[in-house]
Amino acid sequence: MTDAGQHRKRTSSEAELIGKKLGPYQILQRIGQGGMAEVYLAVHERLHRQVAIKVLRHELATSTNLQRFLQEARASAALVHPNIVQVYDIGKHDELNYIAQEYVAGVNLKEHLQKTPRHRLGLRETLSILLQVTAALQQSSLTGIVHRDIKPENILLTPKGEAKVADFGLARAAHFDTGELTKVNMTLGTPLYMSPEQIRGEEVDSRSDLYSLGVTLFHILSGRTPFVGDTPLSLAVQHLQTAPPSLLELRPDLPKPVVELVMRLMAKDAKDRPSSPTALLTELEELRKQLQPEVWPTTLIPLPTVQPHLQVNSSVHMATVALSRISNSRSRWLPVLGIACATFLAGTIGYYGFLRANPSPLPTQVSPPLVQRQDSVQNQYLFALYNNTELHWRAVTDYFPPSANELNRVYGAKANLQLAKWYRDHSLDDKAVTILKRLKGQQVPVFCHIMASIELASIYRQKGDEKNSDIELSEALQLSSQLDPSQKNEINRRLPENLNGLWQTT
Repeated sequence: MTDAGQHRKRTSSEAELIGKKLGPYQILQRIGQGGMAEVYLAVHERLHRQVAIKVLRHELATSTNLQRFLQEARASAALVHPNIVQVYDIGKHDELNYIAQEYVAGVNLKEHLQKTPRHRLGLRETLSILLQVTAALQQSSLTGIVHRDIKPENILLTPKGEAKVADFGLARAAHFDTGELTKVNMTLGTPLYMSPEQIRGEEVDSRSDLYSLGVTLFHILSGRTPFVGDTPLSLAVQHLQTAPPSLLELRPDLPKPVVELVMRLMAKDAKDRPSSPTALLTELEELRKQLQPEVWPTTLIPLPTVQPHLQVNSSVHMATVALSRISNSRSRWLPVLGIACATFLAGTIGYYGFLRANPSPLPTQVSPPLVQRQDSVQNQYLFALYNNTELHWRAVTDYFPPSANELNRVYGAKANLQLAKWYRDHSLDDKAVTILKRLKGQQVPVFCHIMASIELASIYRQKGDEKNSDIELSEALQLSSQLDPSQKNEINRRLPENLNGLWQTT
């Protein structure tokens, strides 16, 4: 077969991934592409966890590109932080190399800017993003990793206001670098945001990321990048030689200390920037004292304009098609373990979310025009996972009553746990408590029972009711003797922050 024929065949096979399996992952939807990979939304077959799958393009699967792709996975997997997109897995299936990572339901910062007036953000929103990205860079710096490509496209935002740094594909980590991929004199990155030392091909450290962060801040505060050029070369020359425009002239409403910090981050000489992300965090604490209290973000700032690419109203048909493909492929679903209840969540307060609970279905039946009925309880659950709304989670038990059979009972328990999680995410803890208590009174997989108790313990402790919290935690610990080690590890990984240290000691 000719090279052109092979290319057409490979491109066709990539297009046909939707509805197929890639290792343990069921591909649901193509959600984007990068310079080296196609990105898909998928679900882990056993854990039922949503993931983003990055599949390396066939035509780029040269030795060097493949090594860089694998290096991205290794470097990112070493970084566990609420403001960093988490890598879960790396694999190869039918000659396709892929990385499975955390799926962030939202948009990137560039997309968000395009929807805002004058394509710029307010000071409070900008500071919230700055604090979170700096925290992520601090973690990567402590691990010995330089991102090398900080830019709006690599900062993901959720509707809650969480910011997560993605794509460490250009990272240079002493632990993982082969010496050939990111060696000195090899320029990597995006010219619009690249530091002078990176352009010159010199050795870089975390201060290079701070320069790119400064350029990003200039962009989101002013609505434009500091330098504009027709070619990468013209941009590079400006980064090396030209002073950026006055941010204060572009945004006279900004406090002077903020402007001074942004300009210092963009200093041509790395010695004139903050010495590290940790040093920048210290400076931000000092900056806080110089600003009016109302402009400083003390909590996450919800971003109502940030909506996931995959919306209920716009994607019902696509989801149905994807799920019908799954059904037609006759994949073998494993209904036994409530371990599949889990989706990975990360909040900037620093804990990984885990499945919470809902017992019996609520009395109001779901209207079919609002939520389409799927052909099986497994697909109904996946459809709810895909859309993640209250109605979709309730539809699982409304359309497939748990009393009908064992399979419905297991998936009903998992869906109800997700519904309780949804309630907690929307500050409806009382509803979550009611559901969790009902769930414990039903015949459900022991893992789900344990997760319900742990979630109740977390709610009680948050309310200051340590007595009931300890009772629930003790019950969960007693039941955990029935679990295998892998299930216990799953529970430990999903413990909320306010129960850390208590699980093993209660």
